[in-house]
Amino acid sequence: MHNDLMLLYSLFFLSIIIIRITHGQQTVIYVKRGDVVELCDNRSTSIYAYEYRSFDGKKDLILEPSRNDRYSNPYRTSLLRINNVNESDSGLYKCPQDDIEWQKLQVYSKFK
Repeated sequence: MHNDLMLLYSLFFLSIIIIRITHGQQTVIYVKRGDVVELCDNRSTSIYAYEYRSFDGKKDLILEPSRNDRYSNPYRTSLLRINNVNESDSGLYKCPQDDIEWQKLQVYSKFK
């Protein structure tokens, strides 16, 4: 009986750890409305599609920036640049060839 209970606890904690690993990590990026944000900077990759998911889960898109936009940084590595960000750009972004990390973009406006 005691061994069965210990096995159950072990499986429970193992499943929690697996869920945490597969759910992934998040980097939170705060940007002021109207500014420019660059995501997934300095990543060498041959895949140029970025996943976007809104916070409410209603929008789920694949973003493919143009070649000039992708390589417009000094290091000539692929990036996702969003000019003049607004609240609708807030959400989760996944970089190419990155299976676990989502970057959370939160747009804020100036308080008066």
